[in-house]
Amino acid sequence: MSEMKKALSNEEMSGVNGGVSRIVDTKQPIDAVVRSGPGITYPQIGSLKNGTQVNTTGNVSYNPQDGRSWHEINYPMYGWMSGTLLGFY
Repeated sequence: MSEMKKALSNEEMSGVNGGVSRIVDTKQPIDAVVRSGPGITYPQIGSLKNGTQVNTTGNVSYNPQDGRSWHEINYPMYGWMSGTLLGFY
């Protein structure tokens, strides 16, 4: 049986390890990749659907190899996502 998860409010998200709430937006009908570290050379550890609410921790890393900023997330899973998928440029 699948379990429905309730979306957390911005107030609730701000309490998850002091993070900031963001919404995944791939701009395409595909899932967003979550990686084990800040860059495309790190292994993919999961994916999140468009519209998924995530919590960023505030840890950001710019990777000169791929020219992207990478943001650490800790909800609904732990990993790193490209900033462009979270509305950061």
